[in-house]
Amino acid sequence: MHDERSVDFLMSLQPEQLDMLVAQLEVMVVAKRAEKANSFAPPSPPSDIGRLADSLGLDLSGIMREISRK
Repeated sequence: MHDERSVDFLMSLQPEQLDMLVAQLEVMVVAKRAEKANSFAPPSPPSDIGRLADSLGLDLSGIMREISRK
């Protein structure tokens, strides 16, 4: 699970360097969480076009009849 080179690198760092690394990682985590919280994902549309049209207040019956005739 651990990358041997990563472990060796971390073991070679001084305590002050490790503290700086931890602080940088914490800043990155906070930024990622803020980015994720501020991102907007539109809701997925219903799979049924009729329900989607109804939810938007649209009447697609004429279009549907025209499509079925062709």
